[in-house]
Amino acid sequence: MKALSRRQMLALMFVAMLSPFLRLIPRQVALFAGRAAWTAPFLAFVPLLLLAAALEKILKAAPKHGLGEASCQILGGGLGKAVLVIWSVWLCFHGGFILRSGADRFIGTIFPDSSAWIFVGVMALLVLIAGLGSVKTLARSAEIFRPLMVVVLVAVLLIALPEVHWEYQLPVMPAELGPSALGGLMMADTVCIVLVLAAFLAGYESSDTPRLRSFGKFLAVSCLLAAAICAVVVGICGASLTTQLSHPFFSMVRDLTIFHAVQRFEALVVGLWVLPDFVLVTMELLIAADNLMLVFGGEKIEHGGLSWRSGNKFIWLGVLVAVVTAVCIARTADQLALWAFTLVPVVNLTLCFGYPAVLFAVGKARKRI
Repeated sequence: MKALSRRQMLALMFVAMLSPFLRLIPRQVALFAGRAAWTAPFLAFVPLLLLAAALEKILKAAPKHGLGEASCQILGGGLGKAVLVIWSVWLCFHGGFILRSGADRFIGTIFPDSSAWIFVGVMALLVLIAGLGSVKTLARSAEIFRPLMVVVLVAVLLIALPEVHWEYQLPVMPAELGPSALGGLMMADTVCIVLVLAAFLAGYESSDTPRLRSFGKFLAVSCLLAAAICAVVVGICGASLTTQLSHPFFSMVRDLTIFHAVQRFEALVVGLWVLPDFVLVTMELLIAADNLMLVFGGEKIEHGGLSWRSGNKFIWLGVLVAVVTAVCIARTADQLALWAFTLVPVVNLTLCFGYPAVLFAVGKARKRI
């Protein structure tokens, strides 16, 4: 079962994080924090580090296993399995939401008036194939994707830097830090999910060294990157316009030029964001299947092609639920925006922070951790 190095785990986390990253950052951060949006990611660092520390302690309940096994050890077999089923349902639902929002991003930026279903169908097929494979193969893919995504993000920010109006966001007054802390919740929402997913996948790690130091560095880099994105986008568009655009980062990219010659390269940038969507959805469905195998039994057949025998049927089931969710979640862009900017972040934050807090408290009370 031990298949992933710490480096591969961090690569999975980073690439998966980028999927919700540009959905909530900087639009939703600026909605709360206004011109001080760039300060919000720094205010999210401590809560995220505390979450990582809590998950590290919880995993001691099931050494060399993941959060699924630790949940059963702490809560007991019956309740633990019930909670794992709830997590599986949420992960499949969230995966379907990511499929639909990714399709909406394509339609809203480079393929107007297109149908979302072709994007959903193609991505679902890719996720099914990857989900029936090994976690290590997905991690190796993330190792390839990570430097590519970093280069693109850094290049875009550097190209945009001369256009930034610093007076749009400086100076930051003390009274703005309160709203900025609320904006930090949106930053926390993008990162907390990958911390919890990494905890579920902890049983696949070959390294037995403590995770907190590595995760602390990961969180620091993530917060710096988010602050840079907020500073550049709000510095170019202004806080008010940033909150009105559906995809402000991609809208900014659309208006950039390289040496006054190369224009409209946003199609390349938008296209690359298929990769984080693919990694995140595959991780979620793999974990949902692992949880269901813990509850109902079965074993995954990694080299069985498109087999649906034993535990593989849970991958098929997860993809089916995700596709149904993607199709049924919203009929209009306004309905999808309600899910994207209100309902999904609230549920995600509640689960990703609330569940580890309860599990930690129960584990301490029962002396399991």
